[in-house]
Amino acid sequence: TVGKGPARVPPMGLKPEQLLSLPLCPLGTQVTGEDIAIVERIRQNSIPLGELALVDTGVVAHMPGGSREDLLFSEPGVNRVPYADAKEFFAGVHRWLLYAPERMHRAKSRKMFENPKIVIQRIRGRQTLKAAVDRSGVFLGHTCTIVQPHDKKMDLEALLFLIQSPYMDAIMKIERGPSLDLYPREVANFPIPKRWLDNPKLAFDVSLSLCGDERGSLERWFPVGFDS
Repeated sequence: TVGKGPARVPPMGLKPEQLLSLPLCPLGTQVTGEDIAIVERIRQNSIPLGELALVDTGVVAHMPGGSREDLLFSEPGVNRVPYADAKEFFAGVHRWLLYAPERMHRAKSRKMFENPKIVIQRIRGRQTLKAAVDRSGVFLGHTCTIVQPHDKKMDLEALLFLIQSPYMDAIMKIERGPSLDLYPREVANFPIPKRWLDNPKLAFDVSLSLCGDERGSLERWFPVGFDS
């Protein structure tokens, strides 16, 4: 406002500095000052997933200007590895990729695929997060984001359950808006509660000792029809 300093930002009337405290400053959403305060407290009691795990996209199975179909086959063969893009992986099918790093734009480390990992569908839109544990050694395309804990003893199923918590989804919507593709940067920022690291059996909200009002504020961001 001219002569009166920065005006509050609609639709929720937040101070500009409140929105600027969020990673993507999601204009036009129903974020409240209470939401921001809750997320700040959660962050103070959590560690970003990227400090606990390798978080990366899958391979780009071709060079710039080339076609990945030159390296993909329907049958196994010499130097061929099981391969799936996000759609194939979550449908339970795969093809075979000729693993030739010199012919690939982003070959990545073989261990990232061969060792146990969590696979997340990168393109989300407004849908809920889709993810699964993989121990089959399948190589993934760049339509997937891969999470591989540095501590090999970490329970992948417990971590998957935490990642898929609707509270986690609510936090990301508050910070970054309701529509978000899950690139490594976004996934690496998932808050992992410090108490959960000591006891992975705890639910997300329990590990952060969320009170009833805090739960209620976050549950406003749950997917429509979700039974909390």
